[in-house]
Amino acid sequence: MSGATAAGGALAALVLASAAACARQPERGDEPAGQVAGADSGAGAAADTGAGPAAASAPDSGSDSTNSAARPAERSSPQSGGAARPAEQGVPVATPVRGTVRVVGSSPFTRVELRPEGGGPALTLAGDTAALRRAAALVVEARGVPSADGRELQVERFAVVAANGEPVLDGFLRRDGDGLALETATGRVRLGNPPAALRDQVGARVWIGGPPATGPNPYGVLVPAP
Repeated sequence: MSGATAAGGALAALVLASAAACARQPERGDEPAGQVAGADSGAGAAADTGAGPAAASAPDSGSDSTNSAARPAERSSPQSGGAARPAEQGVPVATPVRGTVRVVGSSPFTRVELRPEGGGPALTLAGDTAALRRAAALVVEARGVPSADGRELQVERFAVVAANGEPVLDGFLRRDGDGLALETATGRVRLGNPPAALRDQVGARVWIGGPPATGPNPYGVLVPAP
């Protein structure tokens, strides 16, 4: 009986030891699991530094609250390029056109047109039409802004360049000592033998043909003397 009792006691002690060992295994297993988690989430260690909330909110970056700051930038991106340039908006620019001036229509409903050299539809001229009317049948180079449909030209300036197929000068008549000179856009040109009638037109804008130094000089008045 004493031997059986001793054996039973030894068995009971072994069972208790095994139970105690099993009870301690979860505690030992928790420690490696905690170390793995810490290694996988370096952000987990940074969670205490303030980086954690940002990382935690990353999966929810599709939320309205997160994208609300980005949306204004996205909406404004088409405007960030600034307003379109005039050329992109179709704003017309001053354009030079060369052609013959015509006064058409019946009085008092006449209009001034420019028939471009080389053909093409006539342009209705607007602007300083008084001077342009005096340039009827002459070839001019006009610079101005075309209308949206391209049928009209708002003339900013023009110069008579030819009359009866011959080149002419366009400018203001000035006194030059005892003689006369024509002040053009490129400088003064002395008139060596001007028509006598031109002496009464000092200050007028005129066109003059023929050789300036010797004449004869056909001419026409575009803007009378003041």
